[in-house]
Amino acid sequence: MIVGIGSLPAQDLFQRMMAAKTPSIARWASVSAGFFYVLIGMIPVLIGILGRLSMPESTGESILVDISLRYLPGPLIALMIGALLAAIMSSADSALLAPSSIIGHNMVPYLFPNVGEKLKLGICKWSVPVIGLISLGMALYFKNVYRLCQEAWGVLLVGVAAPMIAGVYWKRADTRGALWGAGAGILSWIAARSFLPADYPHNLIGFTVSCAALFIVSRLGGKKAR
Repeated sequence: MIVGIGSLPAQDLFQRMMAAKTPSIARWASVSAGFFYVLIGMIPVLIGILGRLSMPESTGESILVDISLRYLPGPLIALMIGALLAAIMSSADSALLAPSSIIGHNMVPYLFPNVGEKLKLGICKWSVPVIGLISLGMALYFKNVYRLCQEAWGVLLVGVAAPMIAGVYWKRADTRGALWGAGAGILSWIAARSFLPADYPHNLIGFTVSCAALFIVSRLGGKKAR
């Protein structure tokens, strides 16, 4: 749920959908991509499961590399490592550019409507190293890749998923309800993580509170104002 619903508001998905020529192409491309996402994504999952059976001494963090070093010849090891690094770098640059463009082209003009294009571009440029340093700090803090990804998608789930889904499918959803939903979801998620045991579904609590806050505030808001 964290990865599936939490990934819906991701900017890289919207970029590809908005680049399609027709709504039909965008719709079927999304469905096809979801199918291949599961099909291709199961390959490393199965390799990891089988690798833990054949190499129980290996850690989960490096199982793919350990399998490559044990079973592949030298040229294929180089190809495997290169492909792995390429995938990581491809995801990393998107993760840096997407929030930087949102800050420069969405958040800043919303707060300061008269800002010029040159200043927006400068904010986008400076946001890249700032977000990179913040991301590096988070990576060093969590240390575990799985947990880091889970928390990253969890932020999207509790803060952005409910407003995005309601904005598409519910005509009564308005801007104030979306802001309240995002804020309440993130705050309740932080509170749940701070005061509840680690095995509680903190992300689900935040998502539920986000949906409830969005619904209540939008219903009280009267006219729709997207």
